[in-house]
Amino acid sequence: MSLHQQICGSGEATPLVMLHGWAMHSGVWRTFAHHLAQRRRVIAVDLPGHGASPALPFTWPVLREALHAIMPQEPTICLGWSLGAMAAIDYATHYPRQVAALILITANPRFVASEDWPGLSLPNLHAMAEELCRDAPAVLRRFWALQVHGMSDAPRHLQHLHAVLTAYPPPTLDTLRQGLVLLRDADLRPQFASLPMPVLTLFGGRDKLVPKEVMAALCALRPSTDAQLLPRAGHIPFITHESDVLAQIQRFLSRYDVE
Repeated sequence: MSLHQQICGSGEATPLVMLHGWAMHSGVWRTFAHHLAQRRRVIAVDLPGHGASPALPFTWPVLREALHAIMPQEPTICLGWSLGAMAAIDYATHYPRQVAALILITANPRFVASEDWPGLSLPNLHAMAEELCRDAPAVLRRFWALQVHGMSDAPRHLQHLHAVLTAYPPPTLDTLRQGLVLLRDADLRPQFASLPMPVLTLFGGRDKLVPKEVMAALCALRPSTDAQLLPRAGHIPFITHESDVLAQIQRFLSRYDVE
């Protein structure tokens, strides 16, 4: 079963594939994708069990091969956000020749904090998983609100996010729980450190899910990383700070001559 894709744009520039975060779907990229599609084909993918994609076991090997089945034949720019960024790191590790450049938005290769790594606290993630079983809609509503926490125009952005995300039924409880297990257990730091292609990472200074301290940690792990902080942004800067994110992506692609 193939993953659902939304495709926009054309042209001879390097195609770009977009991977969304936990409990979201490809519709979250809609406006942003059209900006990126002025010179290239942009493919926004629904991860397994999200949006219009069929439910599959939500594991790295299954996700990786499902993505590979729908990837363009030529080298591609892979853009991932949050959990989708972790999927992009995993994919680029196993198929490096397929990935011309990697763009990671509010990404943490080890989502859960440890003594030597910044992240979300494990008790907070456990509490979220437990509450998911009792009242999944309430958990999702609070999770959406976290995306724009601290923004001066948060109500407007949240209203937009709600309208987009409710266009499809939410993922099943099983899919949501499997996604949280990936976030809890994954440690992709070794994979990130060994990525051979150009990598851009963008962080929000007000992000409540991926602390800004991750940026310095990633640069220490992989010094060639192009890491940028958007001080006033939260976890979803491609919506709240769209023009800034677009400018950073264009600068990065021009720097590495990825057209």
